[in-house]
Amino acid sequence: MPAVPGRNSSKGSSYSTPATSGVASSSGPVPSDADHAMVRVVDNLFRSLDKLELAVAVHRLFAEDPVSLRTLAHKMLVDRDALSQAQRTAEERVLHWLRSSESAPVTGHMFALTEWLGAAATEDQLIGADPAHPVTVPSLRTPLWRVLVTLMPDRRLQDGWLVVGDLHGLQARTRQLLAQSPPDSDVVELMGELGIRAHSAKAWLEGVPPEAGPGPAASAPGPAQPLPRRTPGANGHHQRGGQP
Repeated sequence: MPAVPGRNSSKGSSYSTPATSGVASSSGPVPSDADHAMVRVVDNLFRSLDKLELAVAVHRLFAEDPVSLRTLAHKMLVDRDALSQAQRTAEERVLHWLRSSESAPVTGHMFALTEWLGAAATEDQLIGADPAHPVTVPSLRTPLWRVLVTLMPDRRLQDGWLVVGDLHGLQARTRQLLAQSPPDSDVVELMGELGIRAHSAKAWLEGVPPEAGPGPAASAPGPAQPLPRRTPGANGHHQRGGQP
């Protein structure tokens, strides 16, 4: 069972106290991975892939800015179809690993983490939630937190927020809830109705833009689009303005 938030973990394989202020920055020094079990578990998985599968994982599935198959094939001087097959194999191996007992330190941590993050949390909150998060996974050349986001089935990074579903849809629901509530309502409790945790409520409310006035530029927010899940890397990439 993951540690209850509020207790410190010693090895990074159990959940530690999420930081709510002064969180780590991804631009700071990169810690060593020597004491972080989760990093070792993830690294062992990707070290078992062959050259093409690992290249796809590094440059596409878990990259901040994934390159196209054509570009990667040209760079590696390999056939595009061979690279496409390597991607399918890498995806299958990652999904199989997630269902195995070998991934337990990571999946257990992710369960506790998503409970704490709630429906919306900042990228900095995610990075600062555990000492292992900013540690680079050597084989992937990317920090652990980005790997975790990529593996989350229901969340996407959008404009600095890790959000369940669609960022603009959640903002619209927030405005609607506030408009329908008495002026003296407890806004933290109101945000809880949307799945936004108390430690994220203030930042979320400050970041919700006012509703656009009537005019040709204004449009009602559309329904949230389903997340692509065939590719394990589909959710880990930054999105701006709600668009991939």
